[in-house]
Amino acid sequence: MISVANRSSALQSRAAGSRAVPAFAARRAVRVQAVPDPARSDQAGGENATKDLSDVSAPTSLKDVGPAIREAAPVMAPAFEAPLLLPTFSRRREIFAGRLAIVGFASVAAWEIATPGHPGLLSITSSLTGWSLPLTKLVYSGLIAHGLLGLLWPGSPTYSSANKRDYARRPEGPPTAAVNPFTNPQKFFGTSSFWGYTKKNELFVGRMSMIGFFMGLINEMQSGLGPIGQVSWWLGNPTPSDEFYSKAKVAILGFAALVTVIGYATGRAGTVEGEEDIF
Repeated sequence: MISVANRSSALQSRAAGSRAVPAFAARRAVRVQAVPDPARSDQAGGENATKDLSDVSAPTSLKDVGPAIREAAPVMAPAFEAPLLLPTFSRRREIFAGRLAIVGFASVAAWEIATPGHPGLLSITSSLTGWSLPLTKLVYSGLIAHGLLGLLWPGSPTYSSANKRDYARRPEGPPTAAVNPFTNPQKFFGTSSFWGYTKKNELFVGRMSMIGFFMGLINEMQSGLGPIGQVSWWLGNPTPSDEFYSKAKVAILGFAALVTVIGYATGRAGTVEGEEDIF
């Protein structure tokens, strides 16, 4: 049985308990909101996610400064992506197209050297697909026109603010900034200061392969020669012999072996410091 005195104390305890519940819930709500949401950060288009730095130790020597900075750096949002079939000039797609051009150009050159008839890209595609040469030229022209839409179409994702921010993460240089090729050739071509399999050098070789693949295709439409035969044509011999192709094979394999040996012998067969945002 509850007396008047007991009833007042009970009411006070109930009131105190009711006031304690929302206070506890508020503290929990604030604590939950303080936890970063990775999905929301990824959708922010370049906005940094938080990172726990409690286990990051201070550098003890000069050589430890670089690793400490990279360890303490915030987690960046993923690279800009566009629909697969939508033509776009982006950072990641340039790397993919460059790698595809490297493999394609090397395959066409190897096929041209090894095959007795020394066919070029158009002839190889025509023989593999059964298409006529005019149809093969039309197909490649359509692929080139589709890619150019990403550069010429004003509504292309190429010109979106998210893609521009993502592309700006790369080191300064063409095509985002003009550089004098005579006073600063390394920055103009975007290469490393040494030979090796680095990200900068891969980007440069990929760009050269895309240009070479495109120009080789255009020249083959006029001369009928593949990329190796076009070298002979530019040297003044429009009908390259088998001896020329044999010498070209030795030169290409020798250069590839030399670059590989230098890259691995100097310990530069992968990513070096400062290349994290190439791709």
